Amino acid sequence: MARLTLKFKDKVLKEYQFKSNISIGRIVGNDIVIDNTAVSGKHAAVDVIDGHFILKDQGSLNGIFVNEKKVKEHELREGDKILVGKHILEFDFGTSGALIGLHEKDEQEFSGMTMFIDTKQYKEMLESKLPKDSPKTEPVVPEPEKPKGASARAKIITESQATGRPTEIMLEKNINIIGKKSDADIPIHGFLCGEVAAIIERRKEQFVIRHCGGFSRTKVNGETVQKIKLLSDGDEIRIGGNRLVFREIM
Repeated sequence: MARLTLKFKDKVLKEYQFKSNISIGRIVGNDIVIDNTAVSGKHAAVDVIDGHFILKDQGSLNGIFVNEKKVKEHELREGDKILVGKHILEFDFGTSGALIGLHEKDEQEFSGMTMFIDTKQYKEMLESKLPKDSPKTEPVVPEPEKPKGASARAKIITESQATGRPTEIMLEKNINIIGKKSDADIPIHGFLCGEVAAIIERRKEQFVIRHCGGFSRTKVNGETVQKIKLLSDGDEIRIGGNRLVFREIM
C-alpha cells in the first residue's frame, strides 16, 4: 500500500500508510502533523482518486516543492520527494507502515505563526542535502510555479443541459477533474456518472484524459477510453449524456 515517509535532515521520523485522503499541516487534527514554524496550520493534502494520489497546496505560506520544483497540484509518482517547510515527505508504493498521528518537534520552537523561509534559505537547505563527495555545483533554487508545458493552453466547451448554451472552461490546472462532485473543475450531471468520472491531465505540452469512475464510461470520438487517451483539438468527449469538446488555444 502506498505510503509517505517523513524525514528531517535525512533522519526517518515516521511512516504513513494511505487508508484514505491525507491532510498535512502544523496544527493538531491533520493526519500528518509537523510541529515546525515553517509549516502552515493546513499546509497540504493528498487526495486519493481511484488509485491516483493527487498532492495539493492548501494555501500555505511557504508552498510545497516536489523534487525541488514548486507546485500547486501534482500527481505523485514513485520516489517523489515533497519538501514541506524543512521536512521531506518521500512517496512510494510500499507495503509497510501505519497511518498514525505525529507530533514531533525539531530544533525550532513552536509558535502560533508560520515562519516565512526566503529563497536564500531554500538554496542553503538544498545545498546541504548534496552528498559531501559530490562535485561543487550551483544548487537548483525553486522558482515560482509555472505549469508544466506552459506553452500548452486548452479549454473545454460544454453545453448547458438547461439552456443549451455553450460554456468555456479553461484547463488551467495540471489535473482537471470531471465529475459530479461539488468542487469538480468540469461539472457534469447524470445518475450513472461518477463523482470523479475522469481527469484531464497536462503532460508537458499535451493533454491526456483518463477514466476514473462511474457506470457511464468516458468516450472520445465514440471510442471508450480504456486507460489514457491523448487529446487533440476538436475531440468530442462524452460521459453519459454530457458532451464536452476539447479545444487547443494557439
